[in-house]
Amino acid sequence: MPGIKVEIITPEKMVFSADADFLTVPAYAGEMGILPGHAPLVAQLLQGNIRITTGATIQKLAITGGVMSVSPAKVAVFAKSAQLWLNGKG
Repeated sequence: MPGIKVEIITPEKMVFSADADFLTVPAYAGEMGILPGHAPLVAQLLQGNIRITTGATIQKLAITGGVMSVSPAKVAVFAKSAQLWLNGKG
């Protein structure tokens, strides 16, 4: 199954750009999981952590809120600020 393109962008720079198998985000309505092929969606994000899973690797980013746009092939997160944590297995 092909992955989904994930881009995390702040006003200053693109913080993250890669393909993923799954990701979770801190949405206003609660934590949301996104898989490849997800229905189109726009959601408000809260302060919290984004977890991006690719195979056995989980990458984490801390964000301070923003907006997410989802299409079947791409997730774009426009965050107020974002910081990538160290890579590692979850």
